[in-house]
Amino acid sequence: MNMRLIPTSMLLCAWLAASGEDAEIRVDPAGPAQPVTRTLTGACIEDVNHEIYGGIDSQMLFGESFQEPALSPPLKDIQVFGGQWQLIDGGVMGRNTGTGPRLISTTAPAAAGRAGVDIRFPEGGGGNAALLFNVGAQGDIGADQFDGYEIGLHPGGGFTVGRHHHDYHELAQVPCTVSPGAWIRLEVRFSDSDFEVFVDGKSLFTYRDKNPLPPGTVGLRIWDRAAEFRTWWRATGGVRQELPIAYESAKPDWRQSGVSGMWRGISVDSASGAFAEVTEGPFAGKRSQRMTFFAGTGAVGIENRGLHRNGLFLRAGKSYEGFVLLRAAATLPAIAVALQNGDGTQTVAEVRINATQGTVMQSASVAAGWKRYAFTLTPSAEVRSGRFAILLREPGTVEVGYAFLQPGEWGRYKGLPVRKDVVE
Repeated sequence: MNMRLIPTSMLLCAWLAASGEDAEIRVDPAGPAQPVTRTLTGACIEDVNHEIYGGIDSQMLFGESFQEPALSPPLKDIQVFGGQWQLIDGGVMGRNTGTGPRLISTTAPAAAGRAGVDIRFPEGGGGNAALLFNVGAQGDIGADQFDGYEIGLHPGGGFTVGRHHHDYHELAQVPCTVSPGAWIRLEVRFSDSDFEVFVDGKSLFTYRDKNPLPPGTVGLRIWDRAAEFRTWWRATGGVRQELPIAYESAKPDWRQSGVSGMWRGISVDSASGAFAEVTEGPFAGKRSQRMTFFAGTGAVGIENRGLHRNGLFLRAGKSYEGFVLLRAAATLPAIAVALQNGDGTQTVAEVRINATQGTVMQSASVAAGWKRYAFTLTPSAEVRSGRFAILLREPGTVEVGYAFLQPGEWGRYKGLPVRKDVVE
């Protein structure tokens, strides 16, 4: 097989496209380059699976275009693993995030009993919504980062039965009527190694696992779609226990609502505000980020800590370059970008965005109103697990469509937007 290596000039084109400028890439499959031996091995340099952690791009931020849905405020007696969950009358709606987000009850493990939930699909389409039981060891956010059994309803017809052991094995596909718009009552009765599945009170499937999972708790999960859940319960020892879904606090912290998933809301001193996603004329994709500073003193903002939110390593005395894409209904309020330590108690670099120096984005693919503001930050001290912050310093509202941060030329290969350490 002949393969063509991707030159760094193509990576530059990708960077220009992300910045909103017109870019063009041409591929000539008729002209094979150097043949590659079948015995050659190497490492993928995409950031999709992070074989080279963080990828080859010089971009230090993750979630830079705010496409991840906002995280939900903490729920009472429920562990939340990804996704966007919104309370509805008597239950909760989980929105499509594509990575199998789940809610796991903190009730004690049970070896035998019953569990159930009512599920409704607002519309047809693919994906499923599932009841989990015998849920044991938990990993992090991710499709199969847990142990447990899954009964997944599919809108338009049937359910699948699966087994997770930090992986996934489908055990069966069972046909039945699952009508979008209708509430479907799903129940499972389980013992040490056997379980039976009921849909709307009718027994449709039984299974005996020769290598059963240990006792666990129960959970809910969505895959590649939106779904609603209500009347979630579990019964052990003949006693039924309702599992209400409610916020941990009667009045959730406003900083925990409306912020894109890879970012977090922050406030300084007495400042109060709000965050929300913008779906009308976003800079890229489906959404951008809105920040509002209502009253008080200090600042309202958002912060990003890089890949998996593990923290940014910031070198003292070394420059970092970047830009933000901002949009405001009127005059841009006082806004700054900063480099800080992980909890924001130390700011090692901060610059005020000059409202008069924004470059209007003039691309047919970009909605009106977006301007690009460049900056340079030089940390006064080394920070091993830091963060990048965008801060409103006075009352007002601003929308953020994209954020970019990279090392100065000292940390890039020949000035290109690629990591020097990886390329070398």
